[in-house]
Amino acid sequence: MNELTAIESRINQYLDAVREQISGLSPDEVDNIIDDLREHIDTALLAHGEQPTPENVEAVLAEMDPPESFAPDLDEKTGVVPKVSRTAIIGAVFLLFGIPTTILYLIPGISYSTVDGFTTNMVPSVFWWQWLFLVTTLPLVTTILGLVSFSQIRASKGKLIGKPLALLDALFYPILVFDGLLIAFMFGRLALTESLALLSYLLVIIVDLIIVAIAWHKIR
Repeated sequence: MNELTAIESRINQYLDAVREQISGLSPDEVDNIIDDLREHIDTALLAHGEQPTPENVEAVLAEMDPPESFAPDLDEKTGVVPKVSRTAIIGAVFLLFGIPTTILYLIPGISYSTVDGFTTNMVPSVFWWQWLFLVTTLPLVTTILGLVSFSQIRASKGKLIGKPLALLDALFYPILVFDGLLIAFMFGRLALTESLALLSYLLVIIVDLIIVAIAWHKIR
């Protein structure tokens, strides 16, 4: 058995012991905890040098919590039901409120003038800066809440759920901005025919799906 194989075997031995202690949790919760521990171990090993050694592995594992500490309490096994992250829910509320706010800001309103007839106002019935504040703040707050809820769910050891909702909060507006920039680039720099324009929209959708799939794979 070479050194790298021995190192990997020792790390897996620790992770398997933790997995045994938390076997009563759901498979997704178990995988989340194991993935977080593995990521922490790998990061700690990098701090000791680019090439891990058995001595460094033992030093890192000695600093980790013992596998027995991950076992849920008896009360937790029988009485605690995982809850959806409140932070993710709040982010979803901001998301739902932000979508119509942005639409109302972008779509012109109609007002009547006795001199000029019908004219358009970008922000109807409300001071423009109030709408601008909402349009710029709500997406930022939604994205931050999504990222925070990720951290809370990962650190809750199975007590919090709601990763799909957190992913929606974290990615919706960044993807929306990315799509806008991509479409602006394609239509601004490229001479697109009608058929090519339809293909460009299809390309944007495919890119979005790839981004979401990669992000979901990373957080599972």
